[in-house]
Amino acid sequence: MNCLKINLLVISIIFSVSVFTFGQKQSPEITKNKTQSKSAQTQIPKGWKSVDLGYFSFILPESMEDKKARGIDSQVWRFEDDEIKLQIDRGMYEVDFAYGGAGFKKETKWIELDGVKGKFFTIDYTKSFRSKDHELSETQKEKPFLQAIVFYEDENSYSSFWVTYKKTEQKDIAEKILYSIKFKQK
Repeated sequence: MNCLKINLLVISIIFSVSVFTFGQKQSPEITKNKTQSKSAQTQIPKGWKSVDLGYFSFILPESMEDKKARGIDSQVWRFEDDEIKLQIDRGMYEVDFAYGGAGFKKETKWIELDGVKGKFFTIDYTKSFRSKDHELSETQKEKPFLQAIVFYEDENSYSSFWVTYKKTEQKDIAEKILYSIKFKQK
């Protein structure tokens, strides 16, 4: 009987040491990742600014100015410089990028950002799959690359963010803007 107690004690000590050792090896990496992602979210890169619109906040290059857009049936905002434009529409209607991107090189994926589900769109208006040329809008001609997220806040509320830009190299800037979005009211 004593031998059984000793064996159980030895097994529990080995198990405890294994769990402790495994936890020690994993813990710093997990903590480090959480710290990095949290600090990456709160730090504003040099040459960028933070914008708070009450419902949400995000970061932008300092060169992008608020153009004081006005909406009719929704709240709208527009920020831009010569190279990049960010437009935001918050209201009861979803901006339909699937329709607007029909016939062009397009990628879509579902994401969750700051606890809100959304659909992420990438559209390249320089690559048409139509048999005849499609007439592009002036914005599509001037800034033919688009990255967008439509957030589904609830069944009657959508927030659509889209960034259009001139050169493919600006894709990283567009993504940095979109992935910096933080919602205030969930």
